[in-house]
Amino acid sequence: MDDKAEKVALFRYGLIAPLVLETLPRGELTRRAQQIAARLYDIPHSTRRQVSVDTLLDWTLRYRRNGLAALSPQPRQDRGQARAVAPEVATLIERLKRENPHRTGAALLRELAVANEPKQAGLSASTLYRFLRARGLTERQLLLDKATAHKKYEAQFANQIWQSDMLFGPWAGRPGGGKQQVFLQAALDDASRLIPHAQFLDCLRQAIAARGIPTRLYMDNAKIYRSPQLARIAASIGILIVHTPPYQPEGRGKIERFFRSSVVDNRRTVMWSLQLCGPRSDFTRGVRLRP
Repeated sequence: MDDKAEKVALFRYGLIAPLVLETLPRGELTRRAQQIAARLYDIPHSTRRQVSVDTLLDWTLRYRRNGLAALSPQPRQDRGQARAVAPEVATLIERLKRENPHRTGAALLRELAVANEPKQAGLSASTLYRFLRARGLTERQLLLDKATAHKKYEAQFANQIWQSDMLFGPWAGRPGGGKQQVFLQAALDDASRLIPHAQFLDCLRQAIAARGIPTRLYMDNAKIYRSPQLARIAASIGILIVHTPPYQPEGRGKIERFFRSSVVDNRRTVMWSLQLCGPRSDFTRGVRLRP
């Protein structure tokens, strides 16, 4: 698999991970696929911004049968043939519907008729409705997304979601002389608020060794959390990496509180640990954060 194919395959796995990591009844599988399809994405090597429900279900089946390699891109069977909705028309429909979720199909068809060139064939109502459902652009889906965008969430079971973050630590002495700044990496179980592991280096591997593999790993958008190496590891062992939406740090409140109450307020203990054990010191394991 070349770099381009691997990047596309890892992106596709990131979308379908909620569909393949748990055994779901058909109705729940379709509902989750509809929620995923309703969002916009930066799709690698593509100008499209969304993925249809049918495509998500197809990727899910392919991954279950043949693993990550089955998600690499395949040549289109309809290359060179006309498609029902042209890309520029699809973009216009999406913009109009998102501007006003209450805009009806009839109103959309009128807007498209005005925007189209005189000799260009119009879009049929059935094609438009199929397009809206496939893209998650129906009134019900758009309003549901808005209503649940900031809903407070807590995992129901241990190892269902881990939060992970990094804290800029103090400056510690190097073995050969001089100083270096250290960074504390920690993982926190969302349901139990237990800390599987916190260490100044090599945290995630130690946390998994101590507590098992989480279903989801919730992280911010730092460069190290979006590295191809981390994405490759997660896809190989079956972890879904979820990134905090930009400018919404509230979702990582539990791990931020751990850093504030257990680390920032105990800087002398941290410094003693570093001076005694060095930058690779194990800060804590099995600590439980009080609700």
